[in-house]
Amino acid sequence: MRKMYTISAIIIMASLVISGCTNPFRHGDVEQRSAVVKEDKNAITEQFVQTQVQEGFLQEDELRRLITASEDAVLFDDERGPELLKNRTYAEKLAMIGTLVKKMMTDTGRTRISRHDSVLTQTDIPLIDLITGVKKYYYGADGEQKYQEYLAQRFTIGVYPTIDELNGQWVGEMMITDVMIFHELGGAPVGYDEDKIEAMKGQKNPISFTLTSTGSQAGTMTPLSGQGGMSMPFAYTFLPNFSDKISSASFTYRDITEKGKMSVIFTQDRIKGSMQLYATKDEGASLKGATTAELFNGYIKISGEITAKKQ
Repeated sequence: MRKMYTISAIIIMASLVISGCTNPFRHGDVEQRSAVVKEDKNAITEQFVQTQVQEGFLQEDELRRLITASEDAVLFDDERGPELLKNRTYAEKLAMIGTLVKKMMTDTGRTRISRHDSVLTQTDIPLIDLITGVKKYYYGADGEQKYQEYLAQRFTIGVYPTIDELNGQWVGEMMITDVMIFHELGGAPVGYDEDKIEAMKGQKNPISFTLTSTGSQAGTMTPLSGQGGMSMPFAYTFLPNFSDKISSASFTYRDITEKGKMSVIFTQDRIKGSMQLYATKDEGASLKGATTAELFNGYIKISGEITAKKQ
């Protein structure tokens, strides 16, 4: 049988020579074909880089580093690369890698590729994370699940509520942890009861509010009427005819880059203050953190701890 294959091969080669065709197994022709393939690959790479730069995706040096890292990680290799990238053209593989990297940078809230292999910041993502994400996503039938699990593990994505998941009504309480009076500043309000101020320490006050997102990382906190008709964050029972209720406050929120951190700023007439809260998925959405407020140009300073759950 092997002899018959040999004879057949000789006949095929002879027919190619007789017909004027170049021997495809000659060393020079193999080198020529390799040069053509390399030239096509370079052209495809250049087209990809220029297109992505024009679209404002990444800078040229970032894209070239990404392609080099992808080659080093054998993503283009049909034998050792991810299953879903195998048996595709170089152009198809490059496009698929680019698409996934765009998705991953969007998913993680990053805008640049780090110049250092292991440095993850609020804006930069290391190449190793992008390469790992590509490998996970194109791993096979369950690649998307592996990708999502990696995002949760590495970037805590899906661990904390999104800003849209925070929208709605919240109910909780605030415990006043400290009350300070700065007599040296002067400006004490007329008719206030200092004993009542001091007695506030350790008290718990019910709070309720709504959160409304106004963007991907910002929103508005609107207090609802609480105990005695007073609004959060404090029940100012120590001040006669005190009506400076907080009508609304602006907040920023970062579920990925700052692990569910919400920063709230509120000001109104004689009050200014802030809250640093952290959101978690705890049988629904929860908020927990600290708040401080200054009254009468800093004459009174109140600190407290807040816990709340979405209804």
